[in-house]
Amino acid sequence: MGDTVEDNEIDRISELPPFIVHQIMSHLLVKEVAQTSILSKRWQYLQRSFPIFDFDEAYRYFMEISCPIFFRSKRGRLRINIRRFIEYVNASLLRFCELKFSMQKLRILISLLDIKESSCVLDKWIGLATENGVKELDFDVRTLTDSAYTLPGIIFSAKLLTTLKLAGCKLEQPSDTIRFLSLKSLTLNYVCISEVMLQKITSECVLLEELSMSNCWGAKRVHVFEAWMLVEIPHMKLKKM
Repeated sequence: MGDTVEDNEIDRISELPPFIVHQIMSHLLVKEVAQTSILSKRWQYLQRSFPIFDFDEAYRYFMEISCPIFFRSKRGRLRINIRRFIEYVNASLLRFCELKFSMQKLRILISLLDIKESSCVLDKWIGLATENGVKELDFDVRTLTDSAYTLPGIIFSAKLLTTLKLAGCKLEQPSDTIRFLSLKSLTLNYVCISEVMLQKITSECVLLEELSMSNCWGAKRVHVFEAWMLVEIPHMKLKKM
């Protein structure tokens, strides 16, 4: 039997330049992008080289556990799911980085039982994104405790980063200059940041246009100096110390 109309349409799409196919993929859901890899070897390559990543492992009941007995019964299963998720993210990012392409966007939402146990893995992901010129980074770390994940110093060398969204993290003052040379939008939610660090960011990120803070702690007040491009602070809410 000859090729069907659907097969011919897929073949024509496969002949498009990679950047156009990637643009098409950007309008698909994450699961739909993954499914394109079964169409052909070229589609498998195009899916692997797709520069937009969206990893979301937010357990719907993770932050709602109130019964200790229930939590203990589910802890083992949660740990297995987290390990599988980490392995999947690792494999996906390493496979993409081997292609030596620039990364457009990385979004990670992860729920952890132990921050210290997983910090090295999170550091690795941010390092890979930074080294591959990520432009948009959305990093959300959730736990059952009050501890926050401390971001590695390498993140401050992300020269091409234009949009940064952080949640459940801690921003510590780097020993070197902040090299957010392209940063235009910064969103902080449940982030620990000092007044000095906040002032350093607003003064050294010369292209910063938008700053949004919600439920942050570590600073009692916000001083903004020399932020010539900062035109909007849509939401500012600090937690009481």
